[in-house]
Amino acid sequence: MDAVKELLKAGYVIAGHVVKEPSSELLAVDPWNLAPEETVGRIEREWREINNLDLGDIVWLELTDKGRKEAERLDGEGCEPFKQQDAGR
Repeated sequence: MDAVKELLKAGYVIAGHVVKEPSSELLAVDPWNLAPEETVGRIEREWREINNLDLGDIVWLELTDKGRKEAERLDGEGCEPFKQQDAGR
């Protein structure tokens, strides 16, 4: 959960529930608009209260423009997680 909190604090992701966009039927994240600490608390609380769920049943994370740019920067620098993923292609 520390990683999720840091991503939220940095503004790299938003957290919320997945919804269908009415106009296009595409999936999007409906943000919770909570502080990072509150978001992590909600995730932890719901995880404890509800059994037999996947994490995606509680929360979805979506990259922000800032997060997408940072991921592209890291990819361009050959960041190890991106190298491993690209090697399988």
